[in-house]
Amino acid sequence: MSEACPIQSEAEKIGKAKCTQWLQEYEECARRIKTYGSWDLQKLEHEAENKGIAIRDGLNNPLGKEKLAAQLLSQANCALQFFDYQACIDKVAAPIIFSKLK
Repeated sequence: MSEACPIQSEAEKIGKAKCTQWLQEYEECARRIKTYGSWDLQKLEHEAENKGIAIRDGLNNPLGKEKLAAQLLSQANCALQFFDYQACIDKVAAPIIFSKLK
C-alpha cells in the first residue's frame, strides 16, 4: 500500500486547522444522533416534527418514545455537516496542492 502524497498530507493538516468550525458542527451532529435514545418524549416529538417525521401512527395514536427514537435514528445522518467540512478542507488545500503543479 502506498503512502499518501506528502503535499496532500501537508495541505490537509493546514485545512483541518482552519476548518475547526465545520468539524465541530459535524461532531456535534454525531453526538446528538447518539443521544436520541435518552431524550424524553416531548423532545423527540419536537425533533421529529422539525424533520417531517410522523409522531402518530395511522390510527392517530402517539408512536411512543422507543418507536419515535427508532424513526429518528433511521433517518439520521450528518452528511451535510461532513460535506461542509470536506469542502472547507478542499478549499484550503487546493491552492497548496495546485501551486506545486506549476
